[in-house]
Amino acid sequence: MYALIMSTLNFGGLISYQIGGLLIYGLSITDKHFDNLWILIMIANLSTLVPLPFIFMVDFAQASSVADRHQEKVPAAPETKSTFNNYQKFFRESILAMRKKNMYLNNSVYDQSRQQQKKDRRNSFG
Repeated sequence: MYALIMSTLNFGGLISYQIGGLLIYGLSITDKHFDNLWILIMIANLSTLVPLPFIFMVDFAQASSVADRHQEKVPAAPETKSTFNNYQKFFRESILAMRKKNMYLNNSVYDQSRQQQKKDRRNSFG
């Protein structure tokens, strides 16, 4: 289904580029001659109204029933607050577990590693 929609859109884009080129050629608009550009702009803006006479062909009852069936299949979203609380609990427990296993860097270890990095940089240049 997706491929059919995309191919239809691509085909419509191809046709619109060709029609636009023919209009530019027919109105003799060039890089130095813009006298008929306003006509092209009017045609382009009014062409967006072309589908309006065909709106009667859309079966709105069928479209709404398809939308209702799709809505029934979509699972309800979890509450944001409870999800946030679950994440908060998870991160709190993770931090406590890391502290218990001594996997965090306390200030003294961090300072020692920074001092060692500074010494290594000085030695590499000297």
